[in-house]
Amino acid sequence: MTWAPTFRLGSGSKLPKLILIGEAWGVEEARALRPFVGRAGRLLRGSSVYPGLLAKAGWTEEEVYFTNLVNDHPPGNDISPLYHVGKPAPGCVSFAELGQGRKPSRTHCLTPLGMKAREFLLDELSAFPDAILMPLGNPATLALTGKAGIEKLRGSPFEMASVYHQWVVPSIHPAYVLRTPLQAFYLLADLLKTRSGVIPTARSFRLTWNQESVQEVLASRLIALDIETSGSSLASIALADRPVRAVSFQLLHQEPGMKRALVDYLSNPDNRVIIHNGMFDSIQLERAWKFTWRAQIEDTMLLFRLIYPELEARLSNVASLLTWEPFWKMDSKLASATGDLQLALSYGAKDASVTFECYLRLMERAGPFLPSYRSTLALYSKLRESTHRGFCIDPGVRNDLDKAAQGKLDDLEAQLDELTQAKLAGLRAPREAVLK
Repeated sequence: MTWAPTFRLGSGSKLPKLILIGEAWGVEEARALRPFVGRAGRLLRGSSVYPGLLAKAGWTEEEVYFTNLVNDHPPGNDISPLYHVGKPAPGCVSFAELGQGRKPSRTHCLTPLGMKAREFLLDELSAFPDAILMPLGNPATLALTGKAGIEKLRGSPFEMASVYHQWVVPSIHPAYVLRTPLQAFYLLADLLKTRSGVIPTARSFRLTWNQESVQEVLASRLIALDIETSGSSLASIALADRPVRAVSFQLLHQEPGMKRALVDYLSNPDNRVIIHNGMFDSIQLERAWKFTWRAQIEDTMLLFRLIYPELEARLSNVASLLTWEPFWKMDSKLASATGDLQLALSYGAKDASVTFECYLRLMERAGPFLPSYRSTLALYSKLRESTHRGFCIDPGVRNDLDKAAQGKLDDLEAQLDELTQAKLAGLRAPREAVLK
């Protein structure tokens, strides 16, 4: 049966500062004729028993307007009449989500009905030109930004010119949070960020191999550094002496003396270098340029993992939580696919300047973690030495250890079989025993 939804307005504040946009109503919303009153909505709004994420982020319901791509209940909670992922059907408007390679891994589509719903939604949102728009989940994000891949795009600011240049900040749908509780951290973080308003950082990049520009950055005792590699070789280096300024240059075109200036800087123990994954970059440079790194390393990946051990520590994820930098990591693949040197250099410069900003934000909350952080950094020089030197491995001893470990594993599996009265050896998960 073809679904013919009723297009309705949302509900909430008459002068909202924040508008939350979901996908469609559930059963409880259809009964109440209001959006976000079911389980997912209660996660945002809270209840008499516990505060919701909005309250935890400092928002009151008097400041928030709630709506959906469609304020109606699709039969069986099936939103495929509006949006689907896969091969586009005739009449669909398609958007590619970047995958791990150069080809899109999936295609996100708004159907003709989805586009009709989008037009109604844009008319609805135009009544609130001063509000920040927060689409929750892929369908609403696709409708407002033309982009998909919510776990990459969440926390990024987009300016939507079609609706009075409003800011759009996608985030995780609370229904997904109910299934994956760790995602509550990201949704709460995005609500907290928007509480203070959207304030993008204006960055200035010099994409040059001019030695004077590099020396200007190296005049600072604290810089951020990012390297890009091509295979096993260094391709480019970016340096930032502040979050808003960086210089990026291709190593093939470096001026005489530029490498010497950078080696001198990295060999000076009075200098500090901020790197995201400091061990990798420092080892790559030592191997390529045959020198001993003596500058102090400040590692944003290490510090983030100490403060937030449950979260992914890739730079784009760190930046989405600590800065207003829009997601930029697809630029690397695009530059590689198109051979765009300027885009490649800009990508490195952004990595360096964003790393600098993330370091400053992390240090603001690093207090109790600093002793562990400093003691771990103190091991970096020894770790680099051992990495360059390598380790001697006795194949005979390794085989003996492997056999001993396998023997212990076999004994433990036999004991487990006896205790459970079931053959559990070789099972990958407990539920497989139930299925047997």
